[in-house]
Amino acid sequence: YHNTYDSITWENCDLRKWLNGEFFQKAFKGDAAKCVVESRVPAHYNPDYSTDPGNDTKDKVFLLSVKEVLQYFKTDEERICMPLPFVKSEGAGVYEYNGACVWWLRSPGEYQNRAASVQDGGSVFDRGVSVDNAFGAVRPALWIDLAS
Repeated sequence: YHNTYDSITWENCDLRKWLNGEFFQKAFKGDAAKCVVESRVPAHYNPDYSTDPGNDTKDKVFLLSVKEVLQYFKTDEERICMPLPFVKSEGAGVYEYNGACVWWLRSPGEYQNRAASVQDGGSVFDRGVSVDNAFGAVRPALWIDLAS
């Protein structure tokens, strides 16, 4: 989420910069890139903690918030992330017993140096993981305009 153990929000974290920079440039080319909408990404509070979520951002690629992940993925089973071989080769932590991984959310955790995540069993861990933890995987979210 972030390269150092700092108080940070989605607005200023390293993962946001990477997703909207290097990742976007490599993942989307030509017409595909034109379909990705730069949209307002709200700085949702964590529903269980009053940690500062920062400011709204404008992003092409973002992470879901706690609020959104509960809205779009209704059950723990739907939230389980089974990583592709490429994700494993890039060092994302995968639990041997079920083959799933933990993935980051953009909402802050209990403290400003933690970010919420979804655990390998699909439960939302709103207390959060240290922002410099390298074990988490990334499930990018984006909006697409099919008319483009």
